[in-house]
Amino acid sequence: MPYLIGTDEAGYGPNLGPLVITGTLWKVPNLTTELFDLLATAISPNKTSDRIRVCDSKDLYQSSGSIAALETSIFGLLGDIPKNWKQLVKSLGCPYSNKRQEVWLANSQLKLPLKADRHQASALHELFQTTCKSANIELVSVRTATVFANQFNEQVAIQGNKATVLSSTTLNIVRKLLKSTKREDTKIICDKHGGRSKYAGVLQHHLTDQLIRTDEESLATSRYGWLENGRDFNIEFNARGESSLPVAFASMVSKYVREVYMKLWNQFWLQHLPSLKPTKGYPQDAKRFMADIESVRDQLEISRESVWRCR
Repeated sequence: MPYLIGTDEAGYGPNLGPLVITGTLWKVPNLTTELFDLLATAISPNKTSDRIRVCDSKDLYQSSGSIAALETSIFGLLGDIPKNWKQLVKSLGCPYSNKRQEVWLANSQLKLPLKADRHQASALHELFQTTCKSANIELVSVRTATVFANQFNEQVAIQGNKATVLSSTTLNIVRKLLKSTKREDTKIICDKHGGRSKYAGVLQHHLTDQLIRTDEESLATSRYGWLENGRDFNIEFNARGESSLPVAFASMVSKYVREVYMKLWNQFWLQHLPSLKPTKGYPQDAKRFMADIESVRDQLEISRESVWRCR
């Protein structure tokens, strides 16, 4: 059976908080059938459905609303709900390490789930498993990478721009997921990276020694392929990548992980400034937040570069 990989990010635009990128790996009957159709008994792209809702994370969760629907749908697919944030990121292949020197995470505590109902998520997961078995589909793996400010700034300086940082980090996840595929053709679908349309060079650098074939490069989609060890690999970058179920689920996981980290971020600073207004990290409000915490940040000897993303 062939494999299907979907990738997407959350936090590409903000100046505060991490950039989070996720890849989801699926074993499928073929590479042409729409997974939303095959899994329609359990999954719906309609954000008001009573099934597992899988769609662009921005459609499912707004910062002014409840995170319950996003969280319930994610664990409806993943199954076990971790007890806290460290278990969450460990389960997604990006365990927290003190070596990262993120001061605001050093002693952080956050229990999970935030809002989801465990029993509802468990019931949805049983339905998902049953539907997958009937459709001969398997969610094989979900892997996430988290790029904090220090690493982000270092990589932008090395690679020249944040779009390339996004591409290189995404393809590193893809490369790891490809290790779980076995002698079968694989298709990779990504949301576009920073609006760019040319990816052949970065693909050649990160994924294969074989010659990359360019099939299309346009504003709507960029498609490439290569042959390796008798296997056919195809990858595409789409302007509306979230219309694909594996990409939409990657979007949701990335959004959720970033929201968890932003809760921890605000929690840390509120310990020092109880009247501080929390932030989501987007440019205008991020400037306000940085001004509000400046005196405390200086007292704690936390450098601006270690928390403020340069792009």
